[in-house]
Amino acid sequence: MSALEGIVKVTDCFGSIKTSAEFAYRRLEQMIVMSELSPGSQTTEAELQHKVGVGRTPVREAIQRLAWEGLLEIRPRAGVAVAPLKGDDWVRIMEIRRNVELVLARAAADQIEDDAKRTLSAAIELMIQACDAGDLPGYAAADKLFDMGMAEASRNCHVVRAAIPLQTHTRRFWIHFHGQEEIRNALTGHIALAEAVMDKDVGRAVRQARHLMSYVRGRAENAVHRLGVA
Repeated sequence: MSALEGIVKVTDCFGSIKTSAEFAYRRLEQMIVMSELSPGSQTTEAELQHKVGVGRTPVREAIQRLAWEGLLEIRPRAGVAVAPLKGDDWVRIMEIRRNVELVLARAAADQIEDDAKRTLSAAIELMIQACDAGDLPGYAAADKLFDMGMAEASRNCHVVRAAIPLQTHTRRFWIHFHGQEEIRNALTGHIALAEAVMDKDVGRAVRQARHLMSYVRGRAENAVHRLGVA
């Protein structure tokens, strides 16, 4: 199973992809994260429909959802714009995400069942493979699967709905500003978190989530200072 195939397993809260709108959402999200749709670029609903290969209504629903998450901007009579990337926004996102991820880690370690364990195990295996191969798109897809595994484990739709946009923005910033750099360090943090969650060790899971979020926050601050982005 590839990482791209794996992300089909879990969506929204915990169910499988059942609609064309969900497929369109996942595909457009991936294109934004990987800068296939360049930050700040202009496009149209018709162009996105052509890229995704599904009907107008599913694409429109996906666009509205991505606009609510801050990844697209709907401009009446002017089409659709991909949200620009501003480094300071990444730091602000991490201020919020840290707290959400601690709640998510606690719930996941407390509630995880066998299906979610399998999802997390598959995600980690795919992350390792992508890291070893230097496959950045594959790593990003496996990281998405990891987030879905944590969502599935938590059994808490409310925290998941808060976490998903923050995770996607973070993934997008990381790909753009760090790319292949330090993937193995990030992988180590994900492995430690997954192991704690699968061991149902709530305290260790929260500590590992805090450590991972501190690391990512540090990378965000580094991007702002090193690259001079604003």
